[in-house]
Amino acid sequence: CFSSLKKIFIGGAACPPHFVSLFHEKMPGAEIYNMYGPTEVTVYCMFHKFKQNELEQGLKKVPLGKSFPNHFIQLVDHDKKSTNNKGELVVYGPQVMKGYWGDKNTTDNVFITDSKYQFKGYLTGDIVKKEKDNIFFVGRTNETIKTSGYRVDTSEIESAIMNCEPVKDVAVISKPDTLLENILFAFIMLKDGYEMNEADIKNTISKNIPSYMIPKKIINIEQFPLNPSGKTDKRELKKMLNNFL
Repeated sequence: CFSSLKKIFIGGAACPPHFVSLFHEKMPGAEIYNMYGPTEVTVYCMFHKFKQNELEQGLKKVPLGKSFPNHFIQLVDHDKKSTNNKGELVVYGPQVMKGYWGDKNTTDNVFITDSKYQFKGYLTGDIVKKEKDNIFFVGRTNETIKTSGYRVDTSEIESAIMNCEPVKDVAVISKPDTLLENILFAFIMLKDGYEMNEADIKNTISKNIPSYMIPKKIINIEQFPLNPSGKTDKRELKKMLNNFL
């Protein structure tokens, strides 16, 4: 029944690479787009159309793509100063909303102006990285924690684990610790036909992230708990953690 589909638009949350591969496998004749845009920007402001060679070779990461016409993007550091490689994504454009009704404090904190752009900008809270001609989602500003004296993005660890062939989905959480500040743990779901091998996964991700970002324990479960919006419920995973320690 899907053979008549011509275009597929993916949005709403960060898209795992295997989702794109699955769509291509089931609907090889359809064009596939990854769409990006928070509600405050009146939804979509960036997109990436997957090329045929990307789909055939398999994806390690999913690009956010380029901005729509008359929209502008900027990366800023912790001090809200422009940066080139990695930082929080700011979106400028005519459809950026004016602010939050009755909440001037939050409005002032997340909407900014820059003399280079004629439109107001929105601090998305999304950490992204530029690589060649693409922009990739790394994590959320509120997912940054300290462990072993280092500040890390849990989404960056999740991205490294997702690149492991057996892994279908992943969620990294932390547990407070008096010595290390926070200890990292990862819950994963495996693809069909694979068996859990924690040592292999740790060895693979050690080639891409430093040792202090490697979770103390990687836990395989059959299904992630979901919140009312259908996304992984990390609060519930934290409650489940003690059952595996």
